[in-house]
Amino acid sequence: EAVVGRDGKVSEVRLKVTIESGTQEPAAGEDAGPPVGRRLVVCGASARSLPKMDMLGLCDPFLEVSWGGGDVAKTGVRKSCLNPDWSERIALPWAPSPEDAAEVGVRVLDWDAGSKSDLVGCAKVPAEQVRALLGGP
Repeated sequence: EAVVGRDGKVSEVRLKVTIESGTQEPAAGEDAGPPVGRRLVVCGASARSLPKMDMLGLCDPFLEVSWGGGDVAKTGVRKSCLNPDWSERIALPWAPSPEDAAEVGVRVLDWDAGSKSDLVGCAKVPAEQVRALLGGP
């Protein structure tokens, strides 16, 4: 569903999402911890024409990516930007098999100093589509 801001513009968010298998080096923000099987990796995220969220007509956006309502990974905040690009690589532990795959959620938030971040928009990839990507039924 499109996100329409106070200025009437429609926004677009793009993500490059992959599933990695086997033991990999930890992504930024990850602990080395035990060996990792599969994980969801998001890199190369961008947004265009985000709504004006601040009093100055700008936005301080960041992304939250989650799966199954559990683990959440965040990008950095891009200050005063309506067309952000996020180059960082974020990763989440993944289901051990296609049958265990869960819904993937993406939220765009506007960071605010001293108060709770405001929701700009969100999207979900249903578990059925995630299972199809993983080669499940």
